[in-house]
Formats: sequence, structure tokens, C-alpha cells
Amino acid sequence: MAAPKKAQDLNDRMLNCEKWVKALSGLSFNEGNFHTNLESGVALCIALNKLKPGLVADKYAKIQAKKLNPFQKRERITQFINGCKTFGVNHSDLFMPDDLFNQSNLKQVVITLENLSSTASKKNVEQPFVIGMSYAKSNKREFTKEQILKAKNAIPAMNKGSVHVDKGKGVDNWGVILQPGPQNQPKQ
Repeated sequence: MAAPKKAQDLNDRMLNCEKWVKALSGLSFNEGNFHTNLESGVALCIALNKLKPGLVADKYAKIQAKKLNPFQKRERITQFINGCKTFGVNHSDLFMPDDLFNQSNLKQVVITLENLSSTASKKNVEQPFVIGMSYAKSNKREFTKEQILKAKNAIPAMNKGSVHVDKGKGVDNWGVILQPGPQNQPKQ
């Protein structure tokens, strides 16, 4: 039986995040086990330091010869989260250490990683590929003096008490009622 659409989407997003962390950190791990691969926090710290060196202290971004205890894992996850804050990831997009450590909210972990990638993209930081959504670029607009003057003298039809758009005298093609003025008089 196929997984429900939303669950499948989350699994795809988790796999993309895993591939992104793997490519960024240079570590080798078997893809497909999101929690196991990221729960120690080491891969996350290494990946974050690849985006911007020094965000996480080197002692947290090293593979340990001995197995890490739960306290050390949580400490690394917390260092990763603090590094994300410093890097500029929105506080509301960050996961809590227990979300990853206890597998209580892996979707929020995915959201954090996607927003970390998007923030890196916005800052033009090199990364293997972008996961999640990209932030919009600026869309600066230039208006002529004539356009600005026309806008200053216009009153939208909605402000005149009617939803009906009249295309008669004194109304432009968009239903904007033109104010009396020499620039808005019909040409004869």
C-alpha cells in the first residue's frame, strides 16, 4: 500500500535534506535513515561550518572515535541550532533539540534545514544544491513623474461607494475615477 501523499512528501523532503547534509559535510552515511544519520548533531555542525566557518566550535564539528552519550548529542544539536540563529535563520523556523533527538517532530527539523539552505542561497553562500524554497529577490520599480501624478489624482471606484465599475466619462480602463484636473480632462 502506498504511503499517503503528505507522508510521501515529507519522506522525500527528509531524503533531500539528508543528501544535502551529506554533500555539504562530506560524511558518508546510508541515506534513508534521517534520524540515525543526524541524531548525533555532528553532521549538522560540520555542514553548518562548511556554509560559514566558525559558526560552531571545532570540538563539536568532529567525528568522535568513541560513541557519543545522549548529553553530548544534545549539546551538538543545540550548538547547531545556535549557529543557525547566528547565520540568520528565522527563530520560528528552528527546531528544538528534542524534535530530532527523540524523533518527536522531524518535520520541523526538515523545515530548519530547508530554511538554512534558503538563507545560504539568499546570502550567496556556495552549497551543493538548494533545498526548500528560495527567498524572493528584490523587485525595484521605477515610475515616471506622469505615472506618479496620475496616481495621486485618482480615487478608486471602491472609495466612491460603488463596487460596480463604470466605464463612462471620468473613469479610466481599470474603473479608477479620475479627479478633476488639467491632466485628466478628455481631449477635444
